[in-house]
Amino acid sequence: MDELGNLVDATTLAVALIGVGETLGGTLGGAVLNQRAGREQAESADRQRAEDRHEQAQQARRDLYARLNTATRAYRVTL
Repeated sequence: MDELGNLVDATTLAVALIGVGETLGGTLGGAVLNQRAGREQAESADRQRAEDRHEQAQQARRDLYARLNTATRAYRVTL
């Protein structure tokens, strides 16, 4: 009976260790996935802001060229 008791204790310990390992693995795995998703979301937001800045710069150049063209035409008309 003593050997059977030791076997049951070892089995119980193994099952407990596996359960704890699964719990920790799931928690850590979830944290890693959340961190990766957050990093991807931040990178996407950075790309979007860069595109927005580029579009604003393009629009500012277009506006400047339009004003320059208008001023040039007005100058030519007055000559």
